[in-house]
Amino acid sequence: ICPPGFKCPEKEMVAPQLCEKGYYCGENTDSFTGTACPLGTYSQQDGIYKLEQCQSCPLGKYCDVVGSDTPGQDCRAGHICTGGSQIPNPTTDEENGLLCPQGAYCPSGALEPIECPVGTYFPNEGADEETDCLDCPQSYNCPVPGITQVIFDGSDDPFRCDNGFVCENKVSR
Repeated sequence: ICPPGFKCPEKEMVAPQLCEKGYYCGENTDSFTGTACPLGTYSQQDGIYKLEQCQSCPLGKYCDVVGSDTPGQDCRAGHICTGGSQIPNPTTDEENGLLCPQGAYCPSGALEPIECPVGTYFPNEGADEETDCLDCPQSYNCPVPGITQVIFDGSDDPFRCDNGFVCENKVSR
């Protein structure tokens, strides 16, 4: 009988072999490798014996290889990998991630979106660096970080500089 966490690729082996990193070996594993940790997971530990011991790929990373013994690669810029991601550019909960939201940017491997700074805005999803944030237009101010829209249709325009005021450095003074 081959014990959990070990493999016995040959019948009646005297010395079972420890299951390698990236794999798990249940009781009586008779293969040469055991069972690979699935996509979206990894294991850096030898001798695991059940699927639940494979670790979910961490936040900011994706694991696109079965039997991985490393916590994956950085998620692609413009995206957030939320843990357990199998692809570098997830956009939905089912893919364990999201496209970087409006008003923010997400560098490669980001753990959370970073808001566009004061004086800027970004109306779209998927920005990957601060330089994607757009300068606030002339006659408008962007007084807080993370603005997604500056110009609105209608007379109640919250970011237009007040009459008699000049917008300097994209913030009303």
